[in-house]
Amino acid sequence: GEKVSGIQVHAAARIMATANNGEILLSNAVREAISGTDFPTTDRGRHELKGVPGDWHLYALVPRTA
Repeated sequence: GEKVSGIQVHAAARIMATANNGEILLSNAVREAISGTDFPTTDRGRHELKGVPGDWHLYALVPRTA
């Protein structure tokens, strides 16, 4: 298969590593892309991601209840 690389892939891996068990974290860009949908989020604050420039405002998807 084709290998995927770049800063976006690195940032995604760091965001994933920041998440708690069972939690799905989103960058602000992804949160903006899903705004207006039925996917509520909660603010998880600003984070420094190792090896990625700047600080990143992260959001968690709010789990749906049955």
